Amino acid sequence: MAQAYLADKFPDVFFIVSGCFLVLLLIARSTIVLRVLFFWLTFNLYIVGFPMSDGSDVVLFMLAFWSILMVQAAQSDSGITRVTRVTLFNLALVLCQLQVVFIYGVSGFDKMMSETWRTGVAFAYIEHLEFMYNPAFVGVFSSPVWNTVLAWSTILFELAFALLVWNNRMRIPMLVIGTVFHLFIWFVLNLPDFSVIMILSYLIFLRDSDYHKIKLRFTPPLP
Repeated sequence: MAQAYLADKFPDVFFIVSGCFLVLLLIARSTIVLRVLFFWLTFNLYIVGFPMSDGSDVVLFMLAFWSILMVQAAQSDSGITRVTRVTLFNLALVLCQLQVVFIYGVSGFDKMMSETWRTGVAFAYIEHLEFMYNPAFVGVFSSPVWNTVLAWSTILFELAFALLVWNNRMRIPMLVIGTVFHLFIWFVLNLPDFSVIMILSYLIFLRDSDYHKIKLRFTPPLP
């Protein structure tokens, strides 16, 4: 907990050191040591922000933990070494994907089991969260029918995401819907950190073919 202690006693020093470390991560070649240090940083951030955490810190340090195994193969690797590295990388990727899927699956199941959510009352409560609720949306959740529709839309999306994100045809549509879903949370509840973490986590579901399609879409045609 050295970093958490540093953040508590000398917050300015903590943010400067952490900022420099994050810059190093962006420019240096990824290694297990750097990934372990990144996980250590994210876990300490969770400890520091625990009293007012919105869940984003948990998602961040868990994904950082699984990512420790993401050892990229090098051209100079021998056959066995290369197979081992690729296997560990793919295992870490699947564990990260399962982490996100379980977040949605468990959340959707819990909401479905809650009468407060099934009746839409949960959305009526949102307007009473004065420390989070965006005043620009006052009155949006005043209709019981509308609240019930939103509640069940949320439940069905979370349950569907856990199942359909594995389907090749439905993967991209589910990721797009999820992005809109989290942007809605961002603006209504003023939770940018949670929304950004969840949207960025979608990148682990994209395949090489998806990145290729995105690149072609934004690459200007040759004259």
